Amino acid sequence: MKAQSILDLFNLMTDGKVIYVFHGEFNYKLVNTLLTDIKKELSHYKEKKRAAKKTYKVLVECLENIHRHTSKPTPEDEHLNEGVFTLLQNDEGFSVVVGNIIDSNGVDAIKERIKEVNKMDASELKSRYREMIRGASISDKGGAGLGLIDMAMKSGSKLQYNFDKHKDEKHFFTLRVDIQA
Repeated sequence: MKAQSILDLFNLMTDGKVIYVFHGEFNYKLVNTLLTDIKKELSHYKEKKRAAKKTYKVLVECLENIHRHTSKPTPEDEHLNEGVFTLLQNDEGFSVVVGNIIDSNGVDAIKERIKEVNKMDASELKSRYREMIRGASISDKGGAGLGLIDMAMKSGSKLQYNFDKHKDEKHFFTLRVDIQA
């Protein structure tokens, strides 16, 4: 990392925009601890109380997704099960940015799901959510496929994403969700 990049990171973190940052292995116990800490942090934003509540709900889904869907580590690269998230304050509310390493064979399916969700308006999201709950079955990873829809409904914004080639058969998946007040 370049020295200037560190300065940029420092400035971003000290100008009041970064509320919380975490990098490391996501497990059930840690996710619960992080959520407890974040709930306390968000309680300080009384003027953005509604956005803070929505942000917390979106963050629950994001952190659970990292825990469930991060690529499993290999003996050669034990860091594959790590993830990162940042909670930011913005003028309109908050932003949640998460990232984790996934298997490359899952990239196309995730892209298609996000594109599908981003095409829907609020009433279509609600309808699709209800439809999926009625026919829900729990996947082998413990989810019912509602996470992206739920995030889009709660945030009221389009999901922003990126996939960067990491190494071998792995990609780094980044998801940003902006929550309006």
